[in-house]
Amino acid sequence: MKVLTIVLLILASTFSIKAMAVSEMTCDVSTQGNGSFSPPAAGNCFGFDYTFRNSTNVTFAIEPNGQTILNVIWIQGCSASNGAMLCSANLRAYKSLTARAILILPGNTFQEVTATAQYESGF
Repeated sequence: MKVLTIVLLILASTFSIKAMAVSEMTCDVSTQGNGSFSPPAAGNCFGFDYTFRNSTNVTFAIEPNGQTILNVIWIQGCSASNGAMLCSANLRAYKSLTARAILILPGNTFQEVTATAQYESGF
């Protein structure tokens, strides 16, 4: 029984290491003038300016980080052609926008990546 438990723990750790995201999605909120923003970062980003606009643009980007990506399928929050590594969208002020994409990897495997953007305009 102990041997079986050890084998299962080793297998579980192998799969969890394999499942860890190597690629990631970053986002970058476009701000105007003396606006502040978080630098492009994995998982989420934030932008603020005093333009009183209702919306701005956000760019979501796939960062492969050395991983081979065969295809990208954007499935939420952003519309781009299959295979595109960048996707831009309109981001409403005081709302969040989450983009999700499926990355097709070698060996018939895939990985889901996601990022959330937020914007405030003083409006």
